[in-house]
Amino acid sequence: IGLYVNTPDAIIDSNTFTANKGEAIFSVDRIATFTNNSGSGNNKDAISVYGGWNGFITVDNATTTIKANSLPYFLNGAVQVSASSTLIIEKGVVIKGAILSYPNLKSSLGVAGNLIVSGESPDDVIFTSETPVKGSWEGIVLHPGSFSSIKGATISYAEIGAQYQESPIYLENVKFEYNEFGVLADS
Repeated sequence: IGLYVNTPDAIIDSNTFTANKGEAIFSVDRIATFTNNSGSGNNKDAISVYGGWNGFITVDNATTTIKANSLPYFLNGAVQVSASSTLIIEKGVVIKGAILSYPNLKSSLGVAGNLIVSGESPDDVIFTSETPVKGSWEGIVLHPGSFSSIKGATISYAEIGAQYQESPIYLENVKFEYNEFGVLADS
C-alpha cells in the first residue's frame, strides 16, 4: 500500500504512488481529503475507500467532499453516508464498486444523510464497477429520510443504479447504462 490513512483530518494533495504492493491509497473509516494524486504500477491504482466496522465514510454533522484525482475511488464494501452528514462528489470524480471476495456481497454507496453530485453533463461524474459486468456492484442506495441531488453523472454496471427507499428523487442529466435496473423507487 502506498499510503494507509485512517483520519478525516488528513489532506493528501499532489502525490504520486508508484509500484506499491497494494492500493495506491487505502482510506479506512471517515474519508480524508484527496486532490490531484496519481499512481501507476500499483497492485490497484486507486484510492480504496473502506468504511471501517460501521461502514461510515462521512463525519457526523459535517460535510465531506470527494474531489477529482487521476486515481479512481474504489468502494471497498458497503460504505455509508451517515444520517447527520452530507457527501458532496465533485465534477471529475470516478467511483468504482470493487469486486469483493465474499460470496453474495457487493460494494455499494448507502446514503442515510445527504448526497450531492455536482456534475453538469453525464460524463462529469462516473459511478461504475471495477469489472464491466452488469450487476457487479450494488449501486447507490438512498435510505428512508435521505436526500439526494444527482446531476451530471453516469451510473453503470450496477445491480440497481439508484435505489430510492422513501426518499425524494432529484435526477438531472444522469445516464443509466448497463445496469440490471437503472432506477428503482419504493414509496
